[in-house]
Amino acid sequence: MAVSLADWEFCVERGPGWLIVRPIPNDPSAAQSFDLAQAVWSLLQQQFTYRLVLEMDRVEQLCEPLVEEIVLLQKWIDQQGGVLRVCGLNPACQRALQETQLRSRLGDYRTRAEAILGPRPKQPR
Repeated sequence: MAVSLADWEFCVERGPGWLIVRPIPNDPSAAQSFDLAQAVWSLLQQQFTYRLVLEMDRVEQLCEPLVEEIVLLQKWIDQQGGVLRVCGLNPACQRALQETQLRSRLGDYRTRAEAILGPRPKQPR
């Protein structure tokens, strides 16, 4: 399913107990964050789930307003007892997330499958 907002398009898929949302900026080099949190929150409410994987592989940079939107979304999801995980960040976005100390709260997974599985203890070989 695809949903559009002025500055964003969202590819939305349902996973086993998760909503997977890939935000795609209409202008990747100048990604805006206006109403990102509200748009994704509405999708979560429509799907009756508060377990979200944000697949960020189409976002080139995490500007401060976009980080603030993610923080707001994280807060709303936390209040519902849900989980927000992020995957697909490029190296520049990973550094931006690390600088804000959000990386430890949201995780930073390479793929949606890793994000859904979440942190796993190391298994002995």
